[in-house]
Amino acid sequence: MFSWRTGRRLLIGCAAFITLICIVYLVENIHGKRTWEKFRAKMIAAGEPLDPKELLPDPVPDDQNFAMTPLLDYEYHEREAEDRSSLGSAIWEMQEAVWKDPEAKKRLDDIYGIGKPASATLSDRHKRLLTDLVGWQTHVRTDTNFHLASRVSSQEINTNSAAQDVLIALSIYDPDMNELHEAAKRPHAQFPIHEEEGFSCLLSHLQVLRKFSRISQLKAAALLAEDRSEDALKEVLLIMRFTESFRDEPILISGLVHNAMIQLIGGLVWEGNVRGKWTPAQLATIEERLRPIGFIRDFRKHVRGERAIALTTLWRYQNTPGVLAAADHTFNLPTIILNLGPSGWFYQNLAHLGRMYDEFLLAPVDFENGVVDIAGMDRTEERFIDEHRMEFHPYKVLANVMFPAIAKAARKYAQGQCEVDQIRLVCAIEQYRAKQGNPPTALSELKPQFLPDIPHDPVTGDDYIYRTEGDDYVIYSLGSNGTDDGGEIVWQGKSTKRLNREEGDWVWNSTVAKE
Repeated sequence: MFSWRTGRRLLIGCAAFITLICIVYLVENIHGKRTWEKFRAKMIAAGEPLDPKELLPDPVPDDQNFAMTPLLDYEYHEREAEDRSSLGSAIWEMQEAVWKDPEAKKRLDDIYGIGKPASATLSDRHKRLLTDLVGWQTHVRTDTNFHLASRVSSQEINTNSAAQDVLIALSIYDPDMNELHEAAKRPHAQFPIHEEEGFSCLLSHLQVLRKFSRISQLKAAALLAEDRSEDALKEVLLIMRFTESFRDEPILISGLVHNAMIQLIGGLVWEGNVRGKWTPAQLATIEERLRPIGFIRDFRKHVRGERAIALTTLWRYQNTPGVLAAADHTFNLPTIILNLGPSGWFYQNLAHLGRMYDEFLLAPVDFENGVVDIAGMDRTEERFIDEHRMEFHPYKVLANVMFPAIAKAARKYAQGQCEVDQIRLVCAIEQYRAKQGNPPTALSELKPQFLPDIPHDPVTGDDYIYRTEGDDYVIYSLGSNGTDDGGEIVWQGKSTKRLNREEGDWVWNSTVAKE
């Protein structure tokens, strides 16, 4: 067993095994690199950007930039890096947003926000409930952050209307809101995005703008109740300006936040109409401002940007790609394979992930006609699970880590487009009603006087379903299931806290729920 002959055989066997491993590595490296170069050449030939810089808008002058107002003006600074590698061989280089004006940052930090009290709700057009201003009145009277008692006498608090008390409480935000209203007059908006940071890039402005949009939402509801629709319109337009300031950012999260803030606008338009407060001119202004929004069109741009950022992230960690697969700080098979395997596997992952954005996100969308094939999206999602979850493949390791979280994004964009379309239609219907005394019998009657075009259902490509009953009406899309459920809204579970967007229709009802 321990003879020289046996030793030589073992040495020869080891040398042959090492040679075989080297050949495998060489072949995989060559094959992987060629696969990536072929994919890259195809993308370039098709005009598809692989560098997120290609999708960013041109710089604008600071004095014309909404984002340069002190409350929003920040830049990126490096901070201490964080070790995220299970093998201890790589770090995530971290950035933090630093406001250029420390006093403005202090003002932001001091802003409490309106909060989310259980006893005080904002308007919910899906439940057909107006803003509970009495509940908000109780909240601002008892919450010391609003200091309501220090600004009005006890007698005034007890005798004022709920809307007046809410407006008095919200006046603590006036200096900041006035600054944003003034900045909103600037013609351009562009926030700093360090696209070279990949998924580590920060979008701090989204959180700030969402906080201010909720303040505007509550203020507008109180103003509508006080018959101050022109002032309420200013708050609605400010929320719109917030969304316009980041709508062109080629990132999916920006599109999803845009979607959420459009829902706020829809609620305010519904509430103003139910209260009979919006004038035809105000409704025309809202409709015109919403007209350029195309969520389906933006989806393609955002997916392209998301792909470019994903590839940028991979390039950033190309020497230690396993760090991307080890977010839980533990040893796992993908981490070991990507750190110790052939570099060609990294290139294979790069090409595979790049192809997936077309195959799984863009393929089910008809961008020419503005239609999302949700059933097709569901089928591709099932295929993705079959291909990437049921079996392990070294070429698809990073797809499991970086892609699944955005698999249902197209559905969200279809919902956003439906919301925009329904707001526009309702603005036109109410203008028609103001002139004719009743709503139209068909949506086609709105064109061309009240609408230059009649939007269609982004799920089916057909007209929205529209029904009238006296002075009331309902508009709805067939929703995710593509079937006509008679304008029924479905909730998740037994409560009505959250919509079930997978079932039922996507509905706009012109009436308030009966008590």
